[in-house]
Amino acid sequence: MQSDIRGERLVVLQVLNGESTRAGLVRELDLDDEAITRALKGLEAAAVVVIDGHRVRPSKCMQRLDVLDLISV
Repeated sequence: MQSDIRGERLVVLQVLNGESTRAGLVRELDLDDEAITRALKGLEAAAVVVIDGHRVRPSKCMQRLDVLDLISV
């Protein structure tokens, strides 16, 4: 579970920097393909990210929380 949380956190921060692809996430993050898949499934289920084919982008909710400075490291 802890590694899933770490993976989701890394994906969120990367996606907030702009629209990404699965391949881009694997390339940019220190996570294997399986960890990226688990993170994306969890984040999509919680409506944090939107997955459209290979593209991954922040949901409107995540964008709004970021504008409100409620997402921080």
